[in-house]
Amino acid sequence: MRFPQLAVGARFRYAGKTYRKTSALLAKAEDGDLRVIPKYAELEPVDGSATAAKPARHLAMVDIAALSAAAQTLHGDCRDLLRQVGEDPTRIGEALVRLDSLHARFQDGLVSPPSNTGNGA
Repeated sequence: MRFPQLAVGARFRYAGKTYRKTSALLAKAEDGDLRVIPKYAELEPVDGSATAAKPARHLAMVDIAALSAAAQTLHGDCRDLLRQVGEDPTRIGEALVRLDSLHARFQDGLVSPPSNTGNGA
């Protein structure tokens, strides 16, 4: 078994010592020695506690054009909102609700880019 295959907390033997995996790179020996374990090292599970780690999540590819378009739209919408609210304190609550709506629309644009990049609401 290799180090990346072990779950954090799993016990194993390596180089004549028993260790417990403490992070993606480190393990702590029973005597307190902390050591970096090479990912290619062959390890021996101890007491069946060396359970396999969950598969690593892969990051999604980012569509830079979609991200840029969504950010540009959000920026324009926020500027428009600030102009509308001005210095009228009675409109702050309304502005916050609208800002939350703009944020949600921004996030939606990251998932499915808009067909146009206008700043309208």
